[in-house]
Amino acid sequence: MYVSRLDRPWLETPFLFQGFVIKNQQEIDELRRFCQHVYVQAKNRPHSGKERSNGTRARPPPRRSIVNRVLGALRTRPAPVKSDPQPGEFYADTVDVKDELAPAKDVYVQASAALGDAMEHVRRGGKLDLSTLESAVDPMIESLLRNRDAMTWLSRMKQTDDYTYGHSVSCAIYAIAFGRHLGLPKEDLETLGLGGLLLDIGKTRIPKTLLSKTGKLTSEEMTLMRSHVHHSEAIVVENGHVDARVLAMVQSHHERYDRSGYPQGLKGPDIPVFARIAGIVDFYDALITPRVYAPAVSAFDAMRALNKRSNTEFQAEMVEQFIQAVGVFPNGALVELSTGEVGVVVEQNRLRRLRPKVTVILNRDKQTASTVATIDLQTLPSEPRDKEAIWIDRALEPGAYGIDPADYYL
Repeated sequence: MYVSRLDRPWLETPFLFQGFVIKNQQEIDELRRFCQHVYVQAKNRPHSGKERSNGTRARPPPRRSIVNRVLGALRTRPAPVKSDPQPGEFYADTVDVKDELAPAKDVYVQASAALGDAMEHVRRGGKLDLSTLESAVDPMIESLLRNRDAMTWLSRMKQTDDYTYGHSVSCAIYAIAFGRHLGLPKEDLETLGLGGLLLDIGKTRIPKTLLSKTGKLTSEEMTLMRSHVHHSEAIVVENGHVDARVLAMVQSHHERYDRSGYPQGLKGPDIPVFARIAGIVDFYDALITPRVYAPAVSAFDAMRALNKRSNTEFQAEMVEQFIQAVGVFPNGALVELSTGEVGVVVEQNRLRRLRPKVTVILNRDKQTASTVATIDLQTLPSEPRDKEAIWIDRALEPGAYGIDPADYYL
């Protein structure tokens, strides 16, 4: 049977494709976990494949489960034999996001300081101290393993005058969070974290005047800016003791799945898997972070921009899993509800990603709410015809209505 529609938005499920043909019992079981009913298209179902000579349609190869399609590409572990855990279920949160925010903040500050010192040392001609950065990555991993949301929220709240190292710390956090979602072992999370910190280390050899230019770059300036990849590679290689996958992240995080990237113009599977992860987190964080030449966009708009490039610049399965890992409306995102109230997302709902918990800050008249209340959208009706229904109407730009989410949670 061809499943054409669910009883909930596709984004609230882990299914990679909007509409697919059921191939095995496992896919039925996956549907049952997230839906009470689905709609099937009994006649004239969409299909692909060639007709056999006898007029029947050739059966396409069986679809692998969602998680195996991603982890199979990573090739870091054998495929599970009996039943596959869903992405995001390999690790369980052990503490609440509220309880993790304080220790996560200390970890974030320490990592930022370590990277800032390392980059300044390299800028002055010194050698990169990898051991210090490795020591900064471990506490980040421990925090993200205790709770998947606290560190990513802090990265969205970052306050720094240096975009380069603030962005690099955030890339490390998102890369670790992505790897956690995929269930990668801790040693792989260490690789992703260190690689994220080092993505832009080569910008220490780019003139500061160019890094801070607000206008459009000339072709010569663009060439010089892009040379930071080669500088990063040289700085890392000079150290002499680095995981090859870290080096691949540094070398290839600007490569694109459709061969439109640089510096080598790699395509598809020729781009190392960890570099594909690095490319996604680098692109996403750049959009949600204020830059000298562009304002930050909302997390929702950044996800839309990323999804628009799915299967062109970025691998579709990777994009879908990143959206699941971070959330359509991630913690710290400002949103306007259907009631006209404005709030900040404070907790994710992993099964219904469009229905997080929201702390209401402004009432429907856009005045400070008399009491700060948290609404769990999962527990409320979402159908517009229900008079008690509440849903997220739109995402707001960072700083909208003068709101700093950090004031309400950090």
